[in-house]
Amino acid sequence: MTLLDTPPSTPDTQEGSSKKWWWLLAGMPAFAMVIMMAPILVILATTGSDTNCGQPVPDAGGGSLMGIKPGSLAVPMAEGTYTISSPFGMREAGMHDGQDYAAPLDTPFYAAGDGEVIAAEPAAGYGHWIRIRHTIDGQIVESLYGHMQASGVLVHTGDKVTAGQLIGKVGSEGQSSGPHLHFGIYPGGWALGGGVDPIPWLTQQGTISPNGGPAEPVAHTNSTGGDLPPLPAEKGSEAHMQVDSIRVMRTIAAAFPEIPTIGGWRPTDDVAQDHPDGRAVDIMIPDSASAQGKALGDKIALYLEQNKAALNVEYLIWQQRYWDGTGDWSLMEDRHGYTANHFDHVHVTLKGSGMPTPDTHYGSAPGGTTTTEPCPPEDGDQTKLAPGSIPPQYTNAVSAAGSLCPDVTPVLIAGIVQQESGFNEKAVSKGDGVNQGGAEGMSQFMPETWKAFGTDSGLDRDGNTEPPNAADPFNPYDAIASEGRYLCHIADYLRPHHDSGAVHGDFTDLIIAAYNGGEGAVVTYGGIPPFAQTQAYVPAVRQRMTKLAA
Repeated sequence: MTLLDTPPSTPDTQEGSSKKWWWLLAGMPAFAMVIMMAPILVILATTGSDTNCGQPVPDAGGGSLMGIKPGSLAVPMAEGTYTISSPFGMREAGMHDGQDYAAPLDTPFYAAGDGEVIAAEPAAGYGHWIRIRHTIDGQIVESLYGHMQASGVLVHTGDKVTAGQLIGKVGSEGQSSGPHLHFGIYPGGWALGGGVDPIPWLTQQGTISPNGGPAEPVAHTNSTGGDLPPLPAEKGSEAHMQVDSIRVMRTIAAAFPEIPTIGGWRPTDDVAQDHPDGRAVDIMIPDSASAQGKALGDKIALYLEQNKAALNVEYLIWQQRYWDGTGDWSLMEDRHGYTANHFDHVHVTLKGSGMPTPDTHYGSAPGGTTTTEPCPPEDGDQTKLAPGSIPPQYTNAVSAAGSLCPDVTPVLIAGIVQQESGFNEKAVSKGDGVNQGGAEGMSQFMPETWKAFGTDSGLDRDGNTEPPNAADPFNPYDAIASEGRYLCHIADYLRPHHDSGAVHGDFTDLIIAAYNGGEGAVVTYGGIPPFAQTQAYVPAVRQRMTKLAA
């Protein structure tokens, strides 16, 4: 999915969801499923728990950017934390008067230069924005930062900020197709359509080179300051390794201290010729044949996959399965050996980025350090929404939909809506190369699923009472009511299989997996299906539920 700003007249789009396969998968023979979709990366599934408490979750990080010259403007995000998803210039929908930095939700961004915050508030089309007024060579210039949610705005109007100061976190609010920072430059002050290409301004001040790469190191400090620490000698060696490989070695050592050995360069390799180039890393998994070892390897592979842009990952291999950086995992030919088939290590090949220099900075791990999500109190109620956790106009609808059956709660309803669309009633899925796309509305129903479970809520799109009408997936109240109905159907469908032991796992996790991957697939695989999207979807919804719960 390409992450772009979308004009006000264009419905927002969200990445396709595969939950709409249910009507195909429920009746598909198991052997056909296996042939059609070779089992891919199996991520550690939560069992016997209603939350992700005690599990590692990414920290939004913080710190500051360093090395920005006084009186200049700099790229507002740390090197390695973003990709340019849409440059300045014309596109099909018209002029795009800024530059888009695609990054995961809550990735930190920073003031491009010294100045005064003249706006930090909601803005049409941008969700929330920040505007900073700078003086550059005696000229007034404004920088604009858009698409944050309210919690992602970390400064206030009137604040004086310094270049590189943490000011916000990436969001996907307003007219947005996915999480990114829209960054604009406005000489003389902001005016609608008055932005100029940011690149010449940043190049002019010496903060980036003409090809867009950093001309001088700009380090992203972590909470303790400085770069990621070097790889400990007892874990491996960074000698002969290129910059991207060293960053991955240091990141994995910091994020997964239980990893004892991280290998890299070697002089000859008949199988993988990228090792002599110093751009491939082998992450050795302790007790790799055990369930714990396999789960650890799965977590590391998922971490690298999710942070592919920040870490410049080209491809991954783990347990005879290959991921090319763009699509699903696929089964590799048998190389006739436990190590040769990558059962005892995760192999990652990076793009390289050249050999390091004495001044090379590596920044912090993507998303900051890995922390642990605190567990709720023993008497905490995970079935009720925390006040103010969702848009207030939908509170009653979510509560009603979460009371239709014992296995579906308001927190589950809201967690799925938040994951699917961020409560965006206009969301339309374009697909992502893995599934067909076409899902519609706040709860992202495919048309065939909507025909079976679409429910008229009795309210119009503004929440006013209306006569009985055809169910509309773009009516948020109809979407929420229909989601509750569909989730209860999933629970009823899965319950006998779960009770008989044919399907294993936490029951709420299975319901979430079925909403994304289909209840037929859950039964076929006896648990959470080994689809990469579904494996990532379940913990993502769980994390949202933990934050939404009272």
